[in-house]
Amino acid sequence: MTTTVAYFQRIKWLCVIAICMGFGLTLQGCVPTQTGGTSQLFQSGPAKQENPYYAGYSKKYAPYRDKLAQGKTDAIDSLLKKEEEKIGTKDSEKLASELRLVGLMERTSISLQLGEPDKALGYSRLAQELIEERNSESYLAEGASAFGNFFLDVAGSGELGRYNAPGYEKVMLLDMTSMAYLLKGDARAFNVARLAVEWQKDEKDKFTEELEKTEKDPKCESKEVAKKERVNKNTSIKLIDALNKEFAKYDKSALTVSSAFVNPFGDYVTGMVNEFKSVKVKSLISNAHIAYKQALKLNPKSKVLQKAVRDTKARKRAKNLVHIVALDGFVPEKKILSIPVIGEVDVELPTFNPIESHVAKIKVLSKSNKTLATLSPVADIEALALRHQKDSLPYIQSMMLTAAARDIALIEGGNSLFGGLGSIVKRITDDAQEPDTTSWMTLPSTVLAARIYIHPGLKTLKIRSYNIHNKMIAETCIKLNKGTQHFVLVRSSDQTLNAYPSKKIWSSQK
Repeated sequence: MTTTVAYFQRIKWLCVIAICMGFGLTLQGCVPTQTGGTSQLFQSGPAKQENPYYAGYSKKYAPYRDKLAQGKTDAIDSLLKKEEEKIGTKDSEKLASELRLVGLMERTSISLQLGEPDKALGYSRLAQELIEERNSESYLAEGASAFGNFFLDVAGSGELGRYNAPGYEKVMLLDMTSMAYLLKGDARAFNVARLAVEWQKDEKDKFTEELEKTEKDPKCESKEVAKKERVNKNTSIKLIDALNKEFAKYDKSALTVSSAFVNPFGDYVTGMVNEFKSVKVKSLISNAHIAYKQALKLNPKSKVLQKAVRDTKARKRAKNLVHIVALDGFVPEKKILSIPVIGEVDVELPTFNPIESHVAKIKVLSKSNKTLATLSPVADIEALALRHQKDSLPYIQSMMLTAAARDIALIEGGNSLFGGLGSIVKRITDDAQEPDTTSWMTLPSTVLAARIYIHPGLKTLKIRSYNIHNKMIAETCIKLNKGTQHFVLVRSSDQTLNAYPSKKIWSSQK
């Protein structure tokens, strides 16, 4: 009930905003300023922007992520249970609707990283159904949804709309699902990994198409938006320069990938499953080789992918093979970047901010402390997120200028309607407005892997993380389960390190 009341309160304020926007935009060309004459937006350039800060979704979900980083498994499990109890339904469809897509994604990764693959699969199934349902929507319904989200974004209340996950997050959902199946020793990991590869191609095509439309549409060009919104030329340039400067800070990471759709993990899991199966069906080693080669194309510098290609080319037998996959750190989080414009007007935009990881490397050792392997990167999720943000810059610039014009209109409309009280109207509507900071926060920053061939008698492995000075940060030991082939999932986050061995490969499907 409380959630419903809060929802309608925010809708009420959105209506106030819409009315003020309507009057403001109508009157802005003839509203007298305090110094007389006709008002013109942005008489001077913006001041230096403040440091990004938490708000909305990122502020709410940061404690979940932090508890995961600290290894407080009981605390995070309690938080999730309380949230679902508050919703008060056991109906999976209603639960999915209340948690939203991002809530299902968060629970998928959290459950997996706590070593609970069955829970992870339950949440990922609901999330995948939501995504596929939206993909099958009619053009009309899709357009209406897009319009609704656009209005809410401009009004500063994007979190009231549905969460349309970026393509790289959708791919990672399936990657997480494939790892959950691998922990269960379930060969269905193969089908999910292949689907991840297909989704990545489809999402890349859709994003490229939308980007081309934005770049070709004159209405979306910064000059046209500035002209339409009557933005002072010098100020619009300074606003865009301020935004570009913020994004440029992360170019070193963003430009390490050619696009946000070069995640090789789906191909890597495809190769892994085929390699495991090749022990009984020798011809599948060729399929594994093809998959590893495709993964290597997407990340040519990965040492573990290079080794996988060499081993499968040499048709090295996969008996006694152990695959270790580590999820390290956390993907960049969205914070609010505030860029002052003039007077009490500032533009607030959600931007990604990387989270520093103190883990420089992860090693696999024997019980006697002999180093068996050092993990190397397979997928750089941080780079994918930052590249997606960089490639979306034309749209973000357009939104920034529109948002600036909106805020000016609120003040001028408020001054006109309420006798010079525009600033108060602006402060009131600011309480109802909140840029959307929703993103999948418990994703890892990097996916690393290693492959080792062990002696049949070796049943215990040590996993260690080290900082940049080669000092050990954390260590955990695992005992391998039955069978001669194994998958091990590792979760690393600064001082915390957990590892989970798979059941026998392949266990019977349930």
